[in-house]
Amino acid sequence: MNPIPHRSTQLLQEIQTFYPCADWFFVHTTAQGKKVLHRLAGWAHLKNGHIIGLESLRLPADYYQESSLPCPPSLVPVPSYEGCYLHFSDLTAAEKETLAGYQLGGS
Repeated sequence: MNPIPHRSTQLLQEIQTFYPCADWFFVHTTAQGKKVLHRLAGWAHLKNGHIIGLESLRLPADYYQESSLPCPPSLVPVPSYEGCYLHFSDLTAAEKETLAGYQLGGS
């Protein structure tokens, strides 16, 4: 499965309003058939009227030690794969179980 092309930087420059959200996810399936859930931090209302989901950019703990490029934590558009936005209440039992085993911060 190839990602649908988009320009993250251009999209971020087009944000008119940001709305934080809770319990929303972008869900897509890999070429191997594995479901991937991206927890949304908020919704971005773009100047063209479209609304897109934004997620937190997660970098490895040692990223800053190995890279000379400064990259503060930030919000980015969800990947450009075919998928859908789902609220936690709309996730399957298996998807909820996957989330229950996931802890932010890697602890």
